[in-house]
Amino acid sequence: MLEIVKLRLEFIKRILENLGYIAEVSPEEFYKYLTGETYTNDKITLKEILDNDYLMIHEVVEINELKKRGLRINRNTLISSPRALIYKAHLKALEMELSYASDKGDKNWVVRRLKDLESYLNEPHLSEELRAKMKDLLERFNPADG
Repeated sequence: MLEIVKLRLEFIKRILENLGYIAEVSPEEFYKYLTGETYTNDKITLKEILDNDYLMIHEVVEINELKKRGLRINRNTLISSPRALIYKAHLKALEMELSYASDKGDKNWVVRRLKDLESYLNEPHLSEELRAKMKDLLERFNPADG
Protein backbone atom coordinates (compact mmCIF):
# COMPACT_ATOMS: atom_id res chain seq x y z
CA MET A 1 0.00 0.00 0.00
CA LEU A 2 2.85 2.42 0.77
CA GLU A 3 4.15 2.05 -2.77
CA ILE A 4 0.77 3.16 -4.17
CA VAL A 5 0.70 6.05 -1.71
CA LYS A 6 4.22 7.03 -2.77
CA LEU A 7 3.31 7.09 -6.47
CA ARG A 8 0.14 9.09 -5.90
CA LEU A 9 1.96 11.55 -3.63
CA GLU A 10 4.59 12.19 -6.28
CA PHE A 11 1.87 12.90 -8.85
CA ILE A 12 -0.13 15.20 -6.55
CA LYS A 13 2.98 17.08 -5.43
CA ARG A 14 3.66 17.94 -9.08
CA ILE A 15 0.11 19.27 -9.47
CA LEU A 16 0.53 21.35 -6.31
CA GLU A 17 3.87 22.71 -7.52
CA ASN A 18 2.11 23.86 -10.70
CA LEU A 19 -0.35 25.68 -8.42
CA GLY A 20 2.58 27.32 -6.60
CA TYR A 21 2.34 25.17 -3.47
CA ILE A 22 5.20 23.02 -2.16
CA ALA A 23 4.25 20.07 0.04
CA GLU A 24 6.65 18.05 2.16
CA VAL A 25 4.63 14.97 3.07
CA SER A 26 6.04 11.45 3.25
CA PRO A 27 4.11 8.32 2.28
CA GLU A 28 4.33 7.16 5.91
CA GLU A 29 2.86 10.41 7.23
CA PHE A 30 0.09 10.33 4.65
CA TYR A 31 -0.81 6.75 5.48
CA LYS A 32 -0.76 7.26 9.26
CA TYR A 33 -2.81 10.43 9.07
CA LEU A 34 -5.47 8.89 6.85
CA THR A 35 -5.78 5.68 8.81
CA GLY A 36 -5.92 7.48 12.15
CA GLU A 37 -8.81 8.59 14.30
CA THR A 38 -11.00 11.59 13.47
CA TYR A 39 -13.58 13.72 15.26
CA THR A 40 -16.21 12.88 12.71
CA ASN A 41 -15.50 9.19 12.09
CA ASP A 42 -15.28 9.92 8.36
CA LYS A 43 -16.67 7.23 6.14
CA ILE A 44 -14.39 7.92 3.19
CA THR A 45 -11.80 5.23 2.62
CA LEU A 46 -8.10 5.50 1.89
CA LYS A 47 -8.75 3.91 -1.51
CA GLU A 48 -11.38 6.54 -2.35
CA ILE A 49 -8.91 9.29 -1.47
CA LEU A 50 -6.10 7.69 -3.47
CA ASP A 51 -8.43 7.41 -6.47
CA ASN A 52 -9.47 11.09 -6.43
CA ASP A 53 -7.03 13.89 -7.32
CA TYR A 54 -9.12 16.51 -5.53
CA LEU A 55 -9.23 14.56 -2.28
CA MET A 56 -5.54 13.77 -2.57
CA ILE A 57 -4.75 17.47 -2.98
CA HIS A 58 -6.91 18.24 0.03
CA GLU A 59 -5.24 15.68 2.29
CA VAL A 60 -1.68 16.46 1.19
CA VAL A 61 -2.18 20.20 1.78
CA GLU A 62 -3.92 19.59 5.10
CA ILE A 63 -1.07 17.40 6.35
CA ASN A 64 1.54 19.85 5.10
CA GLU A 65 -0.22 22.79 6.78
CA LEU A 66 -0.35 20.90 10.08
CA LYS A 67 3.36 20.14 9.79
CA LYS A 68 4.09 23.82 9.10
CA ARG A 69 2.32 24.62 12.38
CA GLY A 70 4.65 22.27 14.23
CA LEU A 71 2.39 19.25 14.62
CA ARG A 72 3.74 15.72 14.37
CA ILE A 73 1.81 13.64 11.86
CA ASN A 74 0.60 10.27 13.14
CA ARG A 75 -2.60 8.32 13.71
CA ASN A 76 -3.66 10.67 16.54
CA THR A 77 -2.86 14.03 14.97
CA LEU A 78 -6.48 15.00 14.34
CA ILE A 79 -7.86 14.08 17.74
CA SER A 80 -4.89 15.31 19.79
CA SER A 81 -4.45 18.71 18.13
CA PRO A 82 -6.23 22.01 18.79
CA ARG A 83 -9.32 22.25 16.61
CA ALA A 84 -8.44 25.78 15.53
CA LEU A 85 -5.22 24.46 13.92
CA ILE A 86 -7.11 21.62 12.27
CA TYR A 87 -9.69 24.03 10.84
CA LYS A 88 -7.00 26.40 9.53
CA ALA A 89 -5.23 23.52 7.77
CA HIS A 90 -8.55 22.22 6.48
CA LEU A 91 -9.46 25.61 5.00
CA LYS A 92 -6.12 25.95 3.24
CA ALA A 93 -6.61 22.42 1.87
CA LEU A 94 -10.10 23.31 0.64
CA GLU A 95 -8.75 26.45 -0.99
CA MET A 96 -6.14 24.47 -2.95
CA GLU A 97 -8.64 21.75 -3.83
CA LEU A 98 -11.17 24.31 -5.07
CA SER A 99 -8.48 26.17 -7.01
CA TYR A 100 -7.53 23.01 -8.84
CA ALA A 101 -11.15 22.05 -9.54
CA SER A 102 -11.90 25.58 -10.75
CA ASP A 103 -8.85 25.58 -13.01
CA LYS A 104 -10.08 22.31 -14.51
CA GLY A 105 -13.57 23.74 -14.97
CA ASP A 106 -15.14 21.09 -12.75
CA LYS A 107 -18.14 23.07 -11.51
CA ASN A 108 -19.87 19.95 -10.17
CA TRP A 109 -16.99 19.28 -7.78
CA VAL A 110 -16.79 22.94 -6.76
CA VAL A 111 -20.52 23.08 -5.99
CA ARG A 112 -20.34 19.82 -4.02
CA ARG A 113 -17.45 21.03 -1.88
CA LEU A 114 -18.97 24.48 -1.35
CA LYS A 115 -22.04 22.75 0.08
CA ASP A 116 -19.75 20.90 2.50
CA LEU A 117 -18.10 24.19 3.38
CA GLU A 118 -21.47 25.86 4.03
CA SER A 119 -22.31 23.11 6.51
CA TYR A 120 -19.15 23.92 8.50
CA LEU A 121 -20.41 27.44 9.19
CA ASN A 122 -22.66 25.98 11.90
CA GLU A 123 -19.79 24.34 13.80
CA PRO A 124 -19.87 25.50 17.43
CA HIS A 125 -16.04 25.42 17.76
CA LEU A 126 -15.53 27.85 14.90
CA SER A 127 -13.94 31.23 15.65
CA GLU A 128 -15.21 34.34 13.90
CA GLU A 129 -11.87 34.56 12.07
CA LEU A 130 -12.32 31.08 10.61
CA ARG A 131 -15.99 31.70 9.86
CA ALA A 132 -14.95 34.81 7.88
CA LYS A 133 -12.35 32.78 5.94
CA MET A 134 -15.01 30.20 5.11
CA LYS A 135 -17.36 32.88 3.85
CA ASP A 136 -14.53 34.29 1.73
CA LEU A 137 -13.95 30.88 0.12
CA LEU A 138 -17.68 30.50 -0.52
CA GLU A 139 -17.74 33.85 -2.31
CA ARG A 140 -14.48 33.37 -4.24
CA PHE A 141 -15.37 29.98 -5.66
CA ASN A 142 -19.10 30.43 -6.19
CA PRO A 143 -19.57 29.25 -9.80
CA ALA A 144 -22.66 31.45 -10.17
CA ASP A 145 -20.41 34.50 -9.84
CA GLY A 146 -18.08 33.64 -12.60
